Amino acid sequence: MHIEFYTPILNKLDKELINITISEKRANINQNIKLLTNAIGTLRNGLLSYQFKTVNEEIFFFKEVKPRVISKLIFNTQLNNNTLICPKSSKKSQVKFFESKIDQIRKYNLQNVEFYEYYKSSAVNFDKQYFTRNKKPIRNHPDNIHQLLDPSFHTSHDFSFAKIMANELLVKHYQKQLINLNKENNKRVNTSNIVTNLNWTNNKVDLIELIYALQTSKSINNGKSDLKEITSVFEEMLNVNLNGYSRAFIEIRNRKLSPTKFLDLLKLSLQKRVDELDN
Repeated sequence: MHIEFYTPILNKLDKELINITISEKRANINQNIKLLTNAIGTLRNGLLSYQFKTVNEEIFFFKEVKPRVISKLIFNTQLNNNTLICPKSSKKSQVKFFESKIDQIRKYNLQNVEFYEYYKSSAVNFDKQYFTRNKKPIRNHPDNIHQLLDPSFHTSHDFSFAKIMANELLVKHYQKQLINLNKENNKRVNTSNIVTNLNWTNNKVDLIELIYALQTSKSINNGKSDLKEITSVFEEMLNVNLNGYSRAFIEIRNRKLSPTKFLDLLKLSLQKRVDELDN
């Protein structure tokens, strides 16, 4: 069976990378950085002597394989920097620090909203433009500097893809940090691993419509919680799998009659109950 040149590199990383916790030693983070830096160098050298057989194979490498490694390097490098600059004076200052980090990521996503939606919706229509090397950059953006400096190992968007993936890892890590800090301050009860007998019995798209409405209206944590976090809670609480919620939202947006079909139904149902009780 043919094995791509990058498969052994990824397998080695899976075995040797240290799973980083919120109280991880800096030495372990630096060990990960060293492993990942070496892996990226090996990937680059392997690519120099490798000829992709199809355009789809090249797209897969620059959309799936390389960003997987780069994102983990960005993640570990950022955590290493955080150990140096995170305030030690008080829990309150640490909470403010991690909240500001999440805000920075949210701003990056907003500044790159079109490509962020492309990533979240698992779109493929511009893959040839974004993830092959024979295309010139279609935007002037700091993320493109890698392609300009080393066009043989970069496409116009593979680094941006990796950065979004890294940001997702960082947000999860920061949220765990905040939960831990708030727990220490007795401000919040950890509700992870919810076990209930409640099951969502309506269409999954209906629940996704509700989640988007709650997040957009800033009804949860004053709008500071992202969709992925809120969706995960609903998945646990109502025993439902909501994979592909971004694609489902595109379906909601494209409705011809009303994008708020389920919310309209909720309003009518509640009004009916109120009317019945009044009568």
